[in-house]
Amino acid sequence: MNKVFKFTAVSTLAVFLAASAGDLSARDLKAGAEPVTTEGSLPYNGGDPAAAANAAIIEAQKNAVSAVAELFIDPVAKAEKYELFRQNLLKTPQLYVKKHKVLSQGAEGAFYKVKIKAYVYVDKVNSALKGLQLSAQPGRNRKAALMAGEYFNARPSAAGDFANAFAGYFKGRDTLFFADLKAPATGWTLPQSWLDEERNSADVSAFFDAASAAGAGLVFLCKAEALPLSAAQNAQPGFYPARAEARMKIFETSGKRISEVSSQANALDVSEEAAFKKALAAAGELLAAELAGRLDKILRPEIPVTLRVSGLPAVEAARKLKEAVEKLDIAGAAFESYGGGTAVMTVMLKRPDAHEFASALLRTGVFVMDLESVSQLEAVFSIRSR
Repeated sequence: MNKVFKFTAVSTLAVFLAASAGDLSARDLKAGAEPVTTEGSLPYNGGDPAAAANAAIIEAQKNAVSAVAELFIDPVAKAEKYELFRQNLLKTPQLYVKKHKVLSQGAEGAFYKVKIKAYVYVDKVNSALKGLQLSAQPGRNRKAALMAGEYFNARPSAAGDFANAFAGYFKGRDTLFFADLKAPATGWTLPQSWLDEERNSADVSAFFDAASAAGAGLVFLCKAEALPLSAAQNAQPGFYPARAEARMKIFETSGKRISEVSSQANALDVSEEAAFKKALAAAGELLAAELAGRLDKILRPEIPVTLRVSGLPAVEAARKLKEAVEKLDIAGAAFESYGGGTAVMTVMLKRPDAHEFASALLRTGVFVMDLESVSQLEAVFSIRSR
């Protein structure tokens, strides 16, 4: 009798725990855990079903984390840095999943498949993507592509001293973001005379195409050359003095030239090559600092509007909202947050008319929505309950 009671009690507790694993509590909502229903599968030849189920559950958790990441990630950055994404978010999906409930499982043909409801920490996924610089940025104009021809006294240098310093200046400043373009095996080459003549170049044309495909609004083409200073200009015997001169032209991805900037910098070091490298890096940082102060004049205006939509039933609905917004005639958009059925996006408008944007979103018919309010800074919608 006691044995039967113990078995019944334990079985009842197990059923209770399994059922509660699927309930979204107020604590889960507060923690930013959102339900995502996904599947996972792997080849199965009739071996240990428990091991197969556990492995398939991990695959399903990876898919749940990926589904949440799709709201925030830059698709181009994901494609170019997929291994970074995989190692940090998919290798241990349990770090981003609060709990899960198995909805179905079993062998199907040559595979073992499971279907789960996973509760994913949305904010944690979002923060991880930001830390890896994989998050989408709302404004196209704030994303640029840089091609620099660097030279040590007319000799080409592939070290990237100027380019690294120039792009590095903007990291963490949230004023300009650089597309990490994947160059062809032969690389891209900026002819030395191109900035003077702007003649047709297959590499330059291909670079413009790649920048546009990556979502960049600006293209920076630059020649940076380090030259030795004369002995008369060397005030410190035993050191090699060098001067770097950088000249940059700034274009829209359409090919329209919109600005030109230049810089010079000197450097000393115990070897000529080290002096060249220092001078190029200094010129890159100086040019970036000058450009940062002129960005507002160079960039075409983009008007930010906050979009809030409440009543979304799940992460999948948030994804559909994102797709609908991105198809509109806007300068760009990015997800800021999602939780408790409410999505927040930053949308960059081409024209200062939030009412026009709100009307266009309603006309998409992606959801039956009510427009709660609209102003120059914000548009608020709610999904109409059936």
